Amino acid sequence: MTLFETFSLHQKLPITIDSIIETLLEKGYVQHNLLHEVFQEEIVISGMLIRRQKCVAYTSNNGFVDVADIVYEGGLSDEGQRLVLAKELLHICDSEEATSRTDATVNDLTRELTLPTELLAELVHMRPETHADNLGLVRAVAILFPKECRDELKPAFDEGRLPIEIIHKMVDIPLPFIELVMSDQWDAIYETLAEQEKALSCAPPTPAP
Repeated sequence: MTLFETFSLHQKLPITIDSIIETLLEKGYVQHNLLHEVFQEEIVISGMLIRRQKCVAYTSNNGFVDVADIVYEGGLSDEGQRLVLAKELLHICDSEEATSRTDATVNDLTRELTLPTELLAELVHMRPETHADNLGLVRAVAILFPKECRDELKPAFDEGRLPIEIIHKMVDIPLPFIELVMSDQWDAIYETLAEQEKALSCAPPTPAP
């Protein structure tokens, strides 16, 4: 089961960054995960994943463990930071084929999602044009706002009994993304994401004997 599938079944909000990290560690995608907050005078990149190996005494695999360093922009809002961190954590699960895709290929995948104009404007705000990762951000939204939770809230939302402001507080991600998830088009977008996730994600590494 991919990380995407695992979190789709969660029924408790909000999904914490710590819970995503714990799941990655439990599944064996990485042995150590470190978060590094930076502040840039002009935001060049909102988040970046760096994979490396670290020598640790008394471990298998000749003393080397996989480490994921995530650098993120401290000037973003708290909910913006959550979204960027979730996006980079998801990239830990990406296959080599997925990580070698060009920006043009990733943008083609994003266009398949047919995102609304208002959300595309928010995506531009979330990251610089030169480091476009629209698909990664929308994947992160699907982790932070699980499908099962959304489906449970949708009837009350559609009937006007549950204001979107309340959902915003429950989920703790930028409002335009919540508007997308609660829209009728999210089912089709989610289905596309789920299919793409099978191609993007790799299985956890087999532990060394």
